Amino acid sequence: MSWHQYHSTSSAASTYRRYADSNDAFFDHDDGDVKPAVVEHWRRDEAAYGFPGVADDVKPVKPAKQPRPQGGGGAAGGRRVHDGDDGTALSWPAAEPFRSTLRTQESLAGLRARYGIPEGFGLIPAGASQAACDPPPQPRICVYSQAFAAGMRLPLHPFVAGALAHYGIAPSQLAPNGWRVLVAFAVLCHFRGAGAPSLPVFRHFFALAPLPKAKGWYSFRGRESVPALFTGLPNSTKTWKEEFLLVSPPPGSPWRCPVRWGTPSKEATSDPVLTEAEAGVARRLAHGHGVVDLKTYLSESNLVAAKISRVPACSGK
Repeated sequence: MSWHQYHSTSSAASTYRRYADSNDAFFDHDDGDVKPAVVEHWRRDEAAYGFPGVADDVKPVKPAKQPRPQGGGGAAGGRRVHDGDDGTALSWPAAEPFRSTLRTQESLAGLRARYGIPEGFGLIPAGASQAACDPPPQPRICVYSQAFAAGMRLPLHPFVAGALAHYGIAPSQLAPNGWRVLVAFAVLCHFRGAGAPSLPVFRHFFALAPLPKAKGWYSFRGRESVPALFTGLPNSTKTWKEEFLLVSPPPGSPWRCPVRWGTPSKEATSDPVLTEAEAGVARRLAHGHGVVDLKTYLSESNLVAAKISRVPACSGK
């Protein structure tokens, strides 16, 4: 099945449901429904790759506007310039210099074994000219190996994919500590009996924040107006920006998150207004058993219990 076929609006929902049915251990929380933000980004990425017949009735995520360099595309002042959804030029100067040190299939095979990555997902070394911010060859995404160490697993949990789609960022735009917070929230919801993780409740506790002096990368910070949920985040993770790879999905199973780098809209990062039920969930999470230490909380057994991970990894962690 081609990229256009499984991203087309006429087949998106049915394709998702087939994938959900075949992975029911992961997708039983959303009953196979395709979230609007997910469909929006399928269509946004499809249009960016130049496929015909893409409807234009879905409002795209607005990128940061920059003046387009004279002479059209290409690079200006040594910077790579990418087209935004509204014709503006996007560049990511902080990310452009980095190239991946993961160049061999052996290194990627080690990641597959350590983190239980299903065989249906292809792991491809990034080329010598590939930057993490470059649009990956379709239908691949770019991910950092440290994202796996921080709790990301494949296939992406619906809450994780939905959060990326809501903010309009690709997986490689989220720093390792951002992954820790996102995954830990899903685990916390499981162990405190809060049901399926809710994005509005997550946004009630956490705000998406750009990394200092690193345009294009993001993490999450706790909101000062609510009780803290987590502690124990590493102060820094060395070399993570130099360890990335490309991942292709199983045939007929489109990514349910953005593929290309983008910039969150003001609406996506605004404070949420919780319903009465969501406010009740927030109280349950905040008044549970104290602040959770992420140094030990993101064990593989906890990820399995929360349906983030399929099976315990061979490392035994």
